[in-house]
Amino acid sequence: MFSKSNQINVLTSLSVLLILVFFCRLGEAKPKNIFLNECIKKIASVPDVIRKQKICSQVQEKIFLDQEPVQVLHNASIRLVNLPGDDTLSLLSFYDLNRFPSYFYCYFQYRKWFDPEVLGPAQMSYSVDGGAVIKKELDGFDVWLKSKEGLRCQARVKSQTGFSQVNLSKELGKHEALIAVNPISFLSENISIEQMMEYTRQVFNHERIHVLQKSCPEMDRFAKAQWKALEDKDKLALIQKYPAYKWSDVEVASRESLAFLHEQDPLSLLEATPGCFRAQDVTTLILDMGVRADVVKKLYSINLSEQSKNFSQIYDHETQCEKPLKGLENYFTNALKGEALDLPVQDLKSQQNALYAAHGYHILGLIHEGTKRSKVIHFGLHNPSSQLVKDVPAYIKLVQSEFDAIHKILASSKVDFVNYSQSESVDEIEQDFIEVGVKGDEARNRANQVYQTWLTEWRRLTYDFPHVAFIVSAGNGGTDWIGDDLQPVESKMNGQSVPASLSSSNVLAVGSVKEGSSCPSLFSNYGSQVVLYAQGENIESWSGCSAKKRFRLTGSSQATALVTNYLMKELEKGIFPEISLKKIKTTYCDSKQSQIRVLR
Repeated sequence: MFSKSNQINVLTSLSVLLILVFFCRLGEAKPKNIFLNECIKKIASVPDVIRKQKICSQVQEKIFLDQEPVQVLHNASIRLVNLPGDDTLSLLSFYDLNRFPSYFYCYFQYRKWFDPEVLGPAQMSYSVDGGAVIKKELDGFDVWLKSKEGLRCQARVKSQTGFSQVNLSKELGKHEALIAVNPISFLSENISIEQMMEYTRQVFNHERIHVLQKSCPEMDRFAKAQWKALEDKDKLALIQKYPAYKWSDVEVASRESLAFLHEQDPLSLLEATPGCFRAQDVTTLILDMGVRADVVKKLYSINLSEQSKNFSQIYDHETQCEKPLKGLENYFTNALKGEALDLPVQDLKSQQNALYAAHGYHILGLIHEGTKRSKVIHFGLHNPSSQLVKDVPAYIKLVQSEFDAIHKILASSKVDFVNYSQSESVDEIEQDFIEVGVKGDEARNRANQVYQTWLTEWRRLTYDFPHVAFIVSAGNGGTDWIGDDLQPVESKMNGQSVPASLSSSNVLAVGSVKEGSSCPSLFSNYGSQVVLYAQGENIESWSGCSAKKRFRLTGSSQATALVTNYLMKELEKGIFPEISLKKIKTTYCDSKQSQIRVLR
């Protein structure tokens, strides 16, 4: 038997051995809570431990998907505005802040962007917000790494961070540039989560501007001219705010000043350097009813994760529309002959499907007409006259499920525009309930519940995807339904029309005018949020699946589709909506005694 002292010695030896094994294993494992721990340390002055944990957990949840040391981000996940060439970029975020210098420190030193005597690798982990590596600028870097200066730099990074220099050529792969954000560097105890995310976007914008400047000589010339034209006090302000840069070098000064001055709004460079925003492929998501017959039936029986696959159909110039719905050909035959459009009462279901299909295909044709580099994703919405609307919880679930699926499409696809040639108001939803037998106050009460769901979901959608332009119909009520969406619903007799009333900057509400007129059509809604009008009366477009069979429809829906078509063709040429919309002239409407903008 061991004596007591021997037992203690053995136990001590075993404890030391276990601790050594633990740390060896820890060295092999993925880092755990590195950002969280460093975040809590950085805001040490916050006395409340629970509050510190909450702040850091919120930041972690917003910026990081998991605890991988280096993570890939996407524009939609952090609400970045789209810029030309984004599809050629790799966006990274560093959960393990010590990895950041292994990507950028030696590269920055090689490019002479900072003084290594002023900034070391360990300091970089906490003080540099982000960085970019551009494939075109990598020439000579690998050779430099083998020089005495390069080898010293690599040794310094390894000793201070524990990580070796990353092979940047391999990391870039097929991408033209690698852009990263290092969120720990701009974290502080006073920053809110909203400010944190906004600054994250600014860092990515800053680096994307660098990439644009490198790829476009016009922007490079503008940067040099802008730096030269800056007043001395403005130059001094930049130098004092960002002292680590070599401002004495004109190349560095023009490069950094361009990015710092435009990082909050990179599209402000559009007018100064229009040639840098090249022609591109354009994608529009159409939200409409009728093109898919089985949406309502399938919605409750499939997994939400499958919705975007099952409910969207991609159209391009080489694909055909799907087979028309039952009753659709009869509808179009009557329409083409100029006869009454009503189908037999006993065929009500086919009539409703045909009416909605007519609208869906008509809008699809208008949006696609004359485009060259565009594709359309069509998402079939539910038929509001379905028997499902009798059940308010089911109706609300239906609406929420559809918006969840739309979120998945926008998050997983590069979408430039969303066309919604529809509108929802309390009166319109109430009519849906009345058509299926709900009457009186009960129909109104149910309509208010559903309306609030529509309003909430549209606000969420437009907020989550600020880089997407939502082009929406003002509606056909012939009244001023389009005011501020923040106004209480019952403060106007009919309630606000959604989504046209949304005050979001990425929502463009469109009304209708008659050809040659400077005033809204008699049927068109109007109001402070309707910023644009287009021809919406007697508009010819596709009938069913055939672009050859054509017929005419009237409504603000058609005006909306024509605006979407215009913006798509402009963007194909590299002209962004901010510029395209400025080209549309303002005209005076006598009957409204106001100026309105009309797309001719």
